[in-house]
Amino acid sequence: MKNAFLLFLFCFLMQAASGQSRNVSKSYCNCLETETGVDSVKFKRCFTKVLEKSFVRAEDEAEKLELARNLDIELQKSCAAYVSMLDRLKPVKGDWVLLKTNPETKLTNDVCQQLTGHRQLFYIEGNGDTTRVALSGGTWQETVGKAKHVSRLDFKPKDNCEFVLTFQESTDPNKGKFSRKGDQYKYRILDKTASYYVATASYGEIVYQFKLYFN
Repeated sequence: MKNAFLLFLFCFLMQAASGQSRNVSKSYCNCLETETGVDSVKFKRCFTKVLEKSFVRAEDEAEKLELARNLDIELQKSCAAYVSMLDRLKPVKGDWVLLKTNPETKLTNDVCQQLTGHRQLFYIEGNGDTTRVALSGGTWQETVGKAKHVSRLDFKPKDNCEFVLTFQESTDPNKGKFSRKGDQYKYRILDKTASYYVATASYGEIVYQFKLYFN
C-alpha cells in the first residue's frame, strides 16, 4: 500500500470525525475525478471542498493521523483517480503495472485450470518482498517477506480464466488494515510463459497487472 499522499493529507487534515472515512472518501474521489489542474492542485482544492466541510475537529494528532490512514485505505481500494495520482507520484516497483482497463485473456479455460496444479506459486510485492502462495483445495495461503506474515484467503475458480480470492485473516498488520474479512479480489489470467502467468488483480475499478510465478 502506498503512503506517498498520507503525509500530504495529514498536513491539511485539520478536522476529522471517526466513522466517516468511507462516506467522505466517495465525495473526495468524485472531486478528484472532476477537478482540473495538476495533481497537487486537485488534492488541495478537494480537501477544501470536501474534507474541511465534512470533518469535525479531532481530539489530538494521533486521531487525525489514524483517520488520515483510514481515508487513504478507502481511496486506494475504491478510487481509480486517487490510485492513478499515487502511481504518478511513486510508481509501483517490480512486476506491477496500473491499467486503465482489464484486458481479455489470450488463453483457454483448459490452460488456465492448470493453475490449480501448482501447489507453490509466488509473486513480487511492489516493495520488492516475495510473497509465496500455497494453493490447496479452496485455500490460498500467502507467506510474505522475512517476517513470514501469513494471510489466508478463500480461492474460487471462475470461467474465462478468472478466479476470486475472499480475504479471511492475516498476521500482516498492513494487510489486516487494508482488507476486511469478506473482501473479494478478482483475478484474471491473461497469458502464460515457461515460468510465470501474466495476470490482473482488480478491486472495483482498480486494476493491476502482475506476474504470478510457478516452480
